[in-house]
Amino acid sequence: MLSENTKAKLEAYYKLKLNRIPFNPAMLQVTKRSLLQAGITEEEINLLEEYAKFPRDEQAAFVLRMKLKPIPFDIFLNGKYAMFQETMEKLEKEGKLKQWLVQYANNYLRPKELITIEDINSLKLIKESIPLIHLRTDYGNAYMRPFFLLTVKDFNQFYKKLSGQTEVAGCCLVVRQIEETYFTSGLRILIANDLKDTAYHEMRHSIDPYLHKRKREDRVLEEFISFFGVVVRPKTCMVTVTRIGPGNLKITEVKETKSKMGILYIRNALKLKAYHSQMCPYLSLDEYKAVVDNVANMLEGLSAYYSMEEIDRILYHCQTIDQLKRVYLVVSIQGKV
Repeated sequence: MLSENTKAKLEAYYKLKLNRIPFNPAMLQVTKRSLLQAGITEEEINLLEEYAKFPRDEQAAFVLRMKLKPIPFDIFLNGKYAMFQETMEKLEKEGKLKQWLVQYANNYLRPKELITIEDINSLKLIKESIPLIHLRTDYGNAYMRPFFLLTVKDFNQFYKKLSGQTEVAGCCLVVRQIEETYFTSGLRILIANDLKDTAYHEMRHSIDPYLHKRKREDRVLEEFISFFGVVVRPKTCMVTVTRIGPGNLKITEVKETKSKMGILYIRNALKLKAYHSQMCPYLSLDEYKAVVDNVANMLEGLSAYYSMEEIDRILYHCQTIDQLKRVYLVVSIQGKV
């Protein structure tokens, strides 16, 4: 979050220079050079100049649109998911589900190594699940999101052959360059190795309106979006508690609790090499970590003004990191809008 000193100087810079009011002696103290000397970065100054291209009320309106706009819900696409589920159910009854996924992966996903039925021996089709119920509750849409479940061992084998990568627990596959008539076109094929957190993570990917449309460093936003699920929907876990009861007897109980992760957790998770190689291999590891830190810092700054649910929707509607920076700058200067 911007310090009060930085915010004050940026506000002065905005009012005096960028708002183009008549010259006065105070302007001599708020030059770009003086801002740099005060510790304000070149990037912050450039952002401010972008901010000043639009009237203050227009900037506020931009933030409100990003915060209040609902997550897109495509009724036609949802219908395709329903038809996909029906087809997969039929194949499962006929004992052909594994064969279909193997052929689909080898023909359309361009795997590093051909996938076999033995690689996905544990495959199951999951139609209704707790993560899907959560998704519908969180965003108010009647999503259809069937997904494939594999054991950890089988998923690791499948994904290693598919992408050459490991250390991943699930995937959201989008097929490109195929005939529009093919019944999976436009769908995100979800595969996970658990029925809870990973499945919810991949489902969050599936409703991202800009999934795989972001370029270069902006792709980092996609994982921030999916990981943000552990912030807005705390993980349910069981803990064992021992207490002293009547007669000094030890009583052991198992209780359900909520384990809420924060933005720091996401920051650390995304710095793993697996995400670096997956999203920004053209950057050095240090450069990639700097991008992650930049996004995390802005989200932490916004958390002083907005609820995690509001930040969640802002994230979903950012196609670029620059859009997130614009929201962050407007809020830093104007306060909550």
